Amino acid sequence: MIKEIQPITIDWVAGQQKTAQWFEANSAYDDLERKADIDWGIRANYVDADGNNQPGEYIQTGRLLCQGADYQSWSSDPNANAWIINWAATQLNLTIIPA
Repeated sequence: MIKEIQPITIDWVAGQQKTAQWFEANSAYDDLERKADIDWGIRANYVDADGNNQPGEYIQTGRLLCQGADYQSWSSDPNANAWIINWAATQLNLTIIPA
């Protein structure tokens, strides 16, 4: 799942800075009982030929561990996809822009 976020600036290679405007999160592993690994990426913005904003290059990626009470909340939420991307954004101090 991918969502637009409040832009953040990341220090990049050789003193260069990049701006991320998209956040992506996907379940990489889920033991269906206690824990799940969530892969995430923050991405630059890309404007396509029609002038639409789209996710561009990956600026940074990583993995989060969802376990314990958080895992139970996620697995029991009727809108689990929205729950997990909001949880992951909170862990990374990102602000999702409502669609």
